[in-house]
Amino acid sequence: MNLSSRNTLWLAALLGLVTFALFSPALRYQYIDVDDVQYTIETPQVVGGLTLANVRWAFTTVHESWYSPLLWISLMADSSLFGPVPFGYHFTNVLLHTANALLLFWILLRLFRSPLAAFFAAALWSLHPLRIESVAWIAERKDVLSGFFFLLALRAHLRWAEHPTRSRQWAVFWCMLCGMLSKTILVVLPPLLLLLDVWPLGRIPFPSSVRDLRRWRPLLLEKLPLFALMLAGILLTLITHRHAHDVAPPLPVVARLGLIAPTYLAHLAQVLWPAHLALFYPISYPSAVQGLAALFALALSLWVAWRLRNTLPGLLMGGLWFGIALFPLIRGIRFDEQSAHPDRYTYLPAIGLSLAFAGLFIACSARSRRRLWGSALLSVLLLAACAVRGAFYLPQWKSPEVLGPILIRLVPDNPLVNNMYGKLLAAQLKPDEAIPHFRKAERWNIVASCNLVSALLHVGQ
Repeated sequence: MNLSSRNTLWLAALLGLVTFALFSPALRYQYIDVDDVQYTIETPQVVGGLTLANVRWAFTTVHESWYSPLLWISLMADSSLFGPVPFGYHFTNVLLHTANALLLFWILLRLFRSPLAAFFAAALWSLHPLRIESVAWIAERKDVLSGFFFLLALRAHLRWAEHPTRSRQWAVFWCMLCGMLSKTILVVLPPLLLLLDVWPLGRIPFPSSVRDLRRWRPLLLEKLPLFALMLAGILLTLITHRHAHDVAPPLPVVARLGLIAPTYLAHLAQVLWPAHLALFYPISYPSAVQGLAALFALALSLWVAWRLRNTLPGLLMGGLWFGIALFPLIRGIRFDEQSAHPDRYTYLPAIGLSLAFAGLFIACSARSRRRLWGSALLSVLLLAACAVRGAFYLPQWKSPEVLGPILIRLVPDNPLVNNMYGKLLAAQLKPDEAIPHFRKAERWNIVASCNLVSALLHVGQ
């Protein structure tokens, strides 16, 4: 089907409208007071708006342990356009996520030449309940903003693969750089582009021997600037997050590695069955038997996907993409222990699952019109389930008054949650009830300690 056909444009319009509509209630939401105020009204440069001095500050300062100048500039632009109020920040988050859905639709369309497959796969990614944390949480602007540049980099790579030119090669580089200046998670881009080169671009086959790996050399050489940028991003993250080592639990290396496989399975379980979603998940430490069982399950899944690589290549592609994109953030590799498996970490990894879904849709619907209609019906039901689940989960993010009691029941010892809930109680003129929560939070940072001192003074201690 022609990529510019009227039906394709209608599908794109429908995708954009449905995505924006699902997340539009967030436009009326408040700051949830877990990083939101630190990223906005408690940062004078953000409140001051888009000025030359503030832009200079963004490029010369590591703030909130991140070197993310484009993140701060985007928040400054919101303050200039809408004022330092939650609406503007929420609006840009929703708008960026909608743009990302449309970019993904365009990319899938170029890859598979099937408007229906592209629509269902992009919609499944954009409407999935796990996207809510990245969109409804103002502080996670870095997810939707870096995702925007990530998808632009994928688009530029497709154009490079179709007709290699020096300008198109540099377009990929600059998109990756802009994405890393929003969030350094784009260090995963080069290996993911290699996966795209294998399938569905078909620039190189799946390697079945060491000799086949030699044929990858030209693809690796053309991506050397991207790998250099990846190395720089890794070093930058290690430098700017040095304080994270101080709050990480003192686990031996073997124990940390034992967390990886169970956490991968936990993320996949949330993708497949998003039943109990929350901002923070309780921390647990699997036994050696559980860790080995999880590792065996992952290895078995990859082995099955490898065996089916010629008939259903999307299964192997999606699994490898998910694993690579999630690796820098997986528990056991990352240093903080605030949440066991945060939903927001799947923002880029889930794109690989959408690629796999598009390939599976085409494979299941290629032989007859009946199978096409059956696949479309099942896809519609799946999207409806995602939208309904998301619509019920989204209101939890309305305000601290709504989110706080939910989180304090789920993770009663989390310092960030206790600081938020303590501030909520203090604002309700209940400093005596806030004190125990500030005591749990004071070990985290000096702000919580100041809140504790203030509450103690209010009760005369």
